[in-house]
Amino acid sequence: MKTHLNKLFKLVLFVSFLSLPVHGFSQSKIGITSGITYTSISGDEPENAGYSKGVGYLFGLTGELNITKDLKICLQPQYLRNSTVIFYEQRNVDPVDSFKLNLDYFSLPVLLKIPALSGIAYFNSGVGFSYLSKSTLSDQTGTGTERDLNDKLNRFDFSVIFGFGLNFPIYDKFELEFEARYSQSLLNLSNGSTAFTGTLPDRYRSSGFHLITDIIYSFK
Repeated sequence: MKTHLNKLFKLVLFVSFLSLPVHGFSQSKIGITSGITYTSISGDEPENAGYSKGVGYLFGLTGELNITKDLKICLQPQYLRNSTVIFYEQRNVDPVDSFKLNLDYFSLPVLLKIPALSGIAYFNSGVGFSYLSKSTLSDQTGTGTERDLNDKLNRFDFSVIFGFGLNFPIYDKFELEFEARYSQSLLNLSNGSTAFTGTLPDRYRSSGFHLITDIIYSFK
């Protein structure tokens, strides 16, 4: 399974860049992207446990190319962190945050972008291909204990993405974009070898919101 996903990830990268027409670079845009993530995991829950959203971050590059006047394709290679807090309920006591799960990915969202309101706003949707770089489970009781989970999780993830944004010209050919994006993982994050019984389940996925700012240079 991992071998096939690895080949698929490389194929998507290769085809995506080959598919960009040479004549379209005069209508292209490039820039840098950064933002915060507000995500959680969902699925099976350990007994007397629940999940709450955690704050992470993302940064990377963004590239945009016109397919038609009203349709653009965007590639956004980025590094992102998704965080989740796992808490345990205790009888007659408020929920206590017990563990924090951080998932760090090299990610490639591939999006179709549709301008709206004379280019001031836009909608986008697409898919994201991600490779797990680092994953840690840290104890929130103050002991500072941190566990590496890379051998317990699937390295590849695939997600669907939907977003809405605003575009503002700021100087000459430079633009500033603000976007709110929702991402939903479709694959099970666990590889079935979770060793921390009672902490992480056998089946769960990541989802949540990204608040993104892009600084873009336009070649038009």
